[in-house]
Amino acid sequence: MFACISLAPALGAVAPSSVRIAFVPMDDRPATEQFPQATAAICGAQLVVPPHELLGHFTEAGDTGALGRWLADLDTTSLSALVVSADMLAYGGLVASRTAATPLEDARERVQELARFHDAHPALPIYVFGTIMRLTPTETPKSEAYLEPLAAYARAAGAVLPGADQIAELARVRAQIPDAAFWDYIGARARDVETDESLITLAEQGSLRWLAITQDDAGYPDGLQIDDQRRLGAAIEQLGVRDRVLMSAGADEMGMIAVTRAIEDATGWHPRVRVVYSGPRAPSITDPLKDVPVGRTIENLARALAAQGDADKPDFSLYVLAPSTPPDNRGAFFRLLTTQLAADAPIAVADLTFIDDDLSEERLAFETLRARGVATRPLAFASWNTTANSAGTALAA
Repeated sequence: MFACISLAPALGAVAPSSVRIAFVPMDDRPATEQFPQATAAICGAQLVVPPHELLGHFTEAGDTGALGRWLADLDTTSLSALVVSADMLAYGGLVASRTAATPLEDARERVQELARFHDAHPALPIYVFGTIMRLTPTETPKSEAYLEPLAAYARAAGAVLPGADQIAELARVRAQIPDAAFWDYIGARARDVETDESLITLAEQGSLRWLAITQDDAGYPDGLQIDDQRRLGAAIEQLGVRDRVLMSAGADEMGMIAVTRAIEDATGWHPRVRVVYSGPRAPSITDPLKDVPVGRTIENLARALAAQGDADKPDFSLYVLAPSTPPDNRGAFFRLLTTQLAADAPIAVADLTFIDDDLSEERLAFETLRARGVATRPLAFASWNTTANSAGTALAA
């Protein structure tokens, strides 16, 4: 749920309504194509987007060639920034990034379009978001039979010092994976991490103002994705670009985050945020689809927005309802939230109760706010899919 408000009085010299951003979505899903446009519309900013038919549609890759031509033909006269999904630009979308159909050389050449764009328009800041491949490929009727052994292989292969049992497990599950599927997976993962390294180099060279590389769904603290994270983290440190490059959990929300960051930079305003959790354990809870706890995910998303923590004088507060919150804590949380909303305090809500897959608990937050007459008061209310998706949506909106 989005609430349209004007932040113009709190912003810098540039009004949000004068901000115009060219935006390349991750694919054509509502969360990745439409939500960023709705987020921009909240403060009156305008997004210029490529034709819908150029974008990736589930397993059908987008038209990267036509997208490159769209970028080259952009009228940048009145643009404030360019925001680009690297997965769409390099592979044709998020799902396409999980297959090896695009050769590494082609992916690298496509992201080099960003460097050429920067050279042609050096005053226009470029914001890019890409992903680290998730633990398993996309589930389809064809892949369903081997996804579980492939996930088991990816986890076991990520062991630092595999023992005899792990080596035996690798051999056992590898035998259950068709050769073509196995090498497609290995090839896609290797290509993706090298493409991400190319993006980090572009940030170091000054072509990119801001880069976020996020870990797509991988709810385990071990596995091949951890090797990718370490490799990319080392590249960030080696090139000294921690001020421009962020690594975090997440994926689908990053279009909203990147667009919001570009608007903030264009207007010269960055928020002060207070985070209020529903209980003392809430920050340490881990989403089954993420490999880091909720608290760290929210910290990283706030950093992506250049938001500063401020418990005393925040521009807005993010209230986070965690699953399995003890009744006493939950009651106190809702009392405080209701009181603050009734007083018109600026509050966004991230409801994470879907983690427990309990429909009655998922309904609780909105039904409680509705019963108390404050359901339309939050600046934003988000509850969908993963902790990063929900918190990122609420923060950006």
